[in-house]
Amino acid sequence: MNIPIIIKFLFIYYKVCYIIFLLYNKFIIKIIMESIMSDTIKTLLNLRSLRVLSREMTLEQLEEALEKLQSVVTERQESEAEERSQIAEKQAKLEEFRQMMLESGIAPEDLLETMSSTPIKTKQKRAPRPAKYKFLDHAGAEKTWTGQGRTPSALQTQLDAGKALEDFLI
Repeated sequence: MNIPIIIKFLFIYYKVCYIIFLLYNKFIIKIIMESIMSDTIKTLLNLRSLRVLSREMTLEQLEEALEKLQSVVTERQESEAEERSQIAEKQAKLEEFRQMMLESGIAPEDLLETMSSTPIKTKQKRAPRPAKYKFLDHAGAEKTWTGQGRTPSALQTQLDAGKALEDFLI
């Protein structure tokens, strides 16, 4: 056996094994992190678990954790309040537009009809090309060909036999 081929094979095998190892570790790490996060959430939401955890911490650490948690809660409340105000603002604008349409005599249904009935532009179909060549197929039936696309097999067979394409002109 050729030694360089064996070395190449072993090198490729090593690379594949390494990639599998990395993917497996990434998967395991993801599972561990999800488990840790769910345990953390369970601890934060359970009063008994919090009491047990607080015994392992100093009062200063507990106060610092409380401040940080309070700031996170405040930020979340502000962002959700902002979101609600944006939704309310959008609804108010929509209602304003609806009122303007009704004052102008336009029903929302009319607007929807015009939006949905807009014709979609389609490509115009061109007229079919007229046939340029007439020949007999393998079964003896008369066929025509426009000269576009692949040459029909029956015509190609006759061309290969030595006939000229001009012999088949209509």
